[in-house]
Amino acid sequence: MKSNVLIELDCLLDTRIGTYVSKLGIDINEVLSKGLLWWQRMSEEPERFTDGRVTLDEYKEAYAKRDIDTLKHSFVTNVTDHLMRVSQTMRKEEFRGREIEEVIVTINYYPYQLTEEMIQGYIEAIKHTVSLDTIVRMVSIPPEKAHPRILAETYETYMVYNFEQWLEPFAKTLHNESKIPITVVSPAIWFNRPMPTVEDLTNYLEETTDPFKALITMFLATFELDLIPVGVYSLRHPLGYNKLLDAITMSSEQSH
Repeated sequence: MKSNVLIELDCLLDTRIGTYVSKLGIDINEVLSKGLLWWQRMSEEPERFTDGRVTLDEYKEAYAKRDIDTLKHSFVTNVTDHLMRVSQTMRKEEFRGREIEEVIVTINYYPYQLTEEMIQGYIEAIKHTVSLDTIVRMVSIPPEKAHPRILAETYETYMVYNFEQWLEPFAKTLHNESKIPITVVSPAIWFNRPMPTVEDLTNYLEETTDPFKALITMFLATFELDLIPVGVYSLRHPLGYNKLLDAITMSSEQSH
């Protein structure tokens, strides 16, 4: 048995922070000055993190132009901790009698233009973070070649940051597809449009008023969708991985 995960470099590095700093000239301390808000945001709201100086359209334009300089100003995310736990779980399954031939983590570094030296540097860094036994590879897969059916031929899991942007080119034809054997993991965050209201959800899905549960339900017949806290995809917090997730969960429960 193989465990083959495809993950975007934008998941491993908080290039959202890198965009604010390198493209928009915003001090990182200003972005992070609002407690846990950065780690528990429900949508991309640059106005809240810049006191109204950056609009959503300006942020999206800047993020679309991210480059090597953006990476230099980005920070490692909690996804590395998430991957380490996945790798450990696979090893435990191996000990329980399930044959694990190899654990493979493949990093999609599109749209960045990396040198061979940079690629090798990332490979070594990820191996030391996740597990030295894990096979780490780097590829550049452009959006038009990232159809879930194509990805499923090689990968069991796909970790993506902007789920909506990735899916947009294929959205109109996916309803014709039989279920695709891949699990897509994305942050529970609304990207390109306002979060739906309770009324919107009630009209569409009577059984839930949670927009993210509704999104998962919408894709049940297409592929498995796993939405995890955006804090996992954000730069590491002094609290540490487990305490950060506990704090996010507690804050979310108190707000409902």
